[in-house]
Amino acid sequence: MIGRLPIAFAAGFVSFLAPCVLPLVPGYLSAVSSVDPARLGERGTARRVAVASLPFIAGFTLLFVLLGAAFAVCAAPCVGPVLASILLLAGDSSTAAQGSLLLFAYSLGLAVPFLLAGIAFTRAMGAFRWLRDHYTVIRVASGATLVALGLLLFFDRYWWLRVGFNRALNVVGLGV
Repeated sequence: MIGRLPIAFAAGFVSFLAPCVLPLVPGYLSAVSSVDPARLGERGTARRVAVASLPFIAGFTLLFVLLGAAFAVCAAPCVGPVLASILLLAGDSSTAAQGSLLLFAYSLGLAVPFLLAGIAFTRAMGAFRWLRDHYTVIRVASGATLVALGLLLFFDRYWWLRVGFNRALNVVGLGV
């Protein structure tokens, strides 16, 4: 069970980075903090954004822990596949408390980068603008990667990736 908690946390972090979640973060941060964009960078603004984010984080954490399967249906386009894997792990847990703990870890994986983005909102805006400006390239590259992985799986050549990663790890001294 303990080994699954970092996986659930990482899955939440991956969900935060999803192409249909990450671009929404600035809007959420602005909405929950009521900070006028012209005031960004003023003294105390980062703290105000971070503190105002806490009730929002508590709300979605409560939703994930209490309504995990029901929330997955609503969030299907954005985090559905990743959340579904955590729901499967939670469903495979020995007790409901262990499953809830996995969903809590998933929610923390979403919450930590959200809170960090709130703390660094002014600087984060530059990164979000870059993502927005390069969204087409990111979408095409992501789609091409998924197609390539699908073809490797279809033609039973997925092992090429394992060999490549093993060689790369050996080069940097992390190989087995």
